[in-house]
Amino acid sequence: MSSRTNSKKTRHLPVADDMRFFIFTLGCKVNLCDSETIASRLISAGMDRCTKPEEADLIIINTCAVTAESERKSRNSIRHYISVNPEALIAVGGCWTRVGRREEICGEPDYIFFEQTDAEDAASFILAKLKERGFTPGEEGGQYREGIYRQSRIRASLKIQDGCNRYCTYCIIPYARGSLSSMDADLIRTSCDQLAGEGFKEVVLTGIHIASYSSAGRTLTDAVVEAAGSAILRIRLGSLEPAFVNEDFAVRTAATGKLCPHFHLSLQSGNTDVLRRMHRRYTREEYLESVRILRSHFPDATFTTDIIVGFPGESEEEFMDSVSIVEEVGFAHVHVFPFSSRKGTPAAKMPSQLTKAQKHERVLRLMEASEKTGAEIKKGLIGRTLNVLPEYVNSSGLYEGYSENYIRCAFASGIECINEIVPVKAKYLEGEILYCERV
Repeated sequence: MSSRTNSKKTRHLPVADDMRFFIFTLGCKVNLCDSETIASRLISAGMDRCTKPEEADLIIINTCAVTAESERKSRNSIRHYISVNPEALIAVGGCWTRVGRREEICGEPDYIFFEQTDAEDAASFILAKLKERGFTPGEEGGQYREGIYRQSRIRASLKIQDGCNRYCTYCIIPYARGSLSSMDADLIRTSCDQLAGEGFKEVVLTGIHIASYSSAGRTLTDAVVEAAGSAILRIRLGSLEPAFVNEDFAVRTAATGKLCPHFHLSLQSGNTDVLRRMHRRYTREEYLESVRILRSHFPDATFTTDIIVGFPGESEEEFMDSVSIVEEVGFAHVHVFPFSSRKGTPAAKMPSQLTKAQKHERVLRLMEASEKTGAEIKKGLIGRTLNVLPEYVNSSGLYEGYSENYIRCAFASGIECINEIVPVKAKYLEGEILYCERV
């Protein structure tokens, strides 16, 4: 760990009652959960959170490094907030601080760099560095919230796992996030009960690689069962590893009646040879078997996924396997990414790198296929009754929210129903939205 002191002057920090901080987060929901843990600890120590960086005494930037573009955004964000408030103390953490080059942004301001992968440890480190600079914290009290990101007043994300040991050849995250760790299973139920008590109806269990969840011999299946034992009504999962899906997982989680029948089942390629070069630990056939198992126990299940296009050496035939698996599974949505060479990963050094033009052309073709299957899935729901959790009223005066199988729906209602699970009947599809009428 290191910090740099401003050569012009040492920042005089106010006492706890007057200390204000602003926090900016790049990247995934796990990063957002980490930021909320840090913020909660600082508030517990007597600091105030502000929404305007120009008013802050401390600006915290939680960075991302999943792609070269993410690193660029992280560096630019640091420079931006320095320019917005040059008098503020800057604290920089997150994935970029563990794999990036600090000298690219170090210079004038007073910095704190925190490299801890555990958000509680990061918060303790920040508080210790503030004390070194003259900050006198209040006595930590009250209950701080661990690993919870309230993305709306309707849905919250709960970080139950961190770290990854899969080392896919294109991914820097195992180097940035460190070793595996998991939330205690009993704490999952307690956290979900806490969220239910705050009025939340839905929680997303998230992590860097949630299939690696392990606490005292308990697996992700047990984690879902624990969450379902709380007062929360709906549970969703973050990105799920297909190799983890088996009959036991499907049977036990379906039996809870609370796990939503929507699965973001990570794919990356529909071709087994490409999957092997990526160091993904399943074949095309095994992926399709995971889909079959889930559909047999969640008949209304919808699937979304990520696919990387233009991985080094990807032939036209291998690419077409990705197109065909999109059509065979019938994904509701596919996040399509052109392969981005990430320095520090084995894939960056692989031969037969595709050109930008080749990748762009394939992205367009795969997006066309995924948009077609997505529309077919949604049209297939017309005439069906769905349970929707409305999040807001749109500009047309209609309530909008997601069905249990993660289809965005809009409907009219004569009575207020935000944050209430409402049965609706699907009538027609327009764009990405399924228009419904309240039952």
